[in-house]
Amino acid sequence: MVRGYYLLNKAYKDWRIHADHNTEKPKIGALMAVTINRFQPFLPSNPANVQTTAEARCNEIYALTYALSIIEKPLQPNTPEKLDFWHRLLEIITGSSVVTLEPYFQDMKFQTTRPLHQYTLAIQPQDKLSINSLISIFELISEKGQELLK
Repeated sequence: MVRGYYLLNKAYKDWRIHADHNTEKPKIGALMAVTINRFQPFLPSNPANVQTTAEARCNEIYALTYALSIIEKPLQPNTPEKLDFWHRLLEIITGSSVVTLEPYFQDMKFQTTRPLHQYTLAIQPQDKLSINSLISIFELISEKGQELLK
């Protein structure tokens, strides 16, 4: 999963970042969130019988919590309004399939190991909306969002 993030980050930089720019925390969080969602590191013990949002969305919750920790914001669904917001954000993460990582994902599935420099990945058109959406959301949630909204 970490190697997948590095491949996605490289493809993102090739797509969006000029030579003199660095990847900022909201971008790191968004790219890591979609990578976690693509690799699905957790499986409920009985997927056909999940009973809670935490069981059904364990990967998305992990991805969101990880991304929020990067931008140093807590996940606090302590009111109905906040809970509704977090659920919508989880659905955005769910819909982020990251087709860009498919060559690497297939190699991992078939236990093929190649050095990362052998992959030449480009952000696929179907990934651009979800990546841009998550970066924008994380920018607005972060401290940077306060500056963007002035």
